[in-house]
Amino acid sequence: MFGLGRKTRIADRYVLGGESLRGFEAGGVGPHDTVTKDPLGGQQFYAAGFEVTFPIGLPNELGVKGALFSDTGSVWQSKLTGPNLIDKPSLRVSAGAGLRWKSPMGPIKIDFAEAILKEKSDRTQFVLFGFSSRF
Repeated sequence: MFGLGRKTRIADRYVLGGESLRGFEAGGVGPHDTVTKDPLGGQQFYAAGFEVTFPIGLPNELGVKGALFSDTGSVWQSKLTGPNLIDKPSLRVSAGAGLRWKSPMGPIKIDFAEAILKEKSDRTQFVLFGFSSRF
């Protein structure tokens, strides 16, 4: 993301964490202010994930499956300067397991993820709930 010679607004920058990098809080990876802990976002990022689902022995009618996953990524290049800024393009990796339920209201999931490769300043999150609607 580049602002064609202009500074990009913080709201227009990339952040990682939460659904995009399980095991880390939303906005918990990437450039941030060390005093306020506020995410500042970056102009470049990469992210990749792998997930496999499998039956866990419950009747198929219940629609519950297990999941194993691993996520990786990083975000950097805030183009900001200052003594309270951390902006490292370090690789982050997480792995975990979860449950997937095709509920009558739509898919619901719970994930348990551990941040395996992280920076000391990253904010982590072990449990993540998610839900969506069907189209």
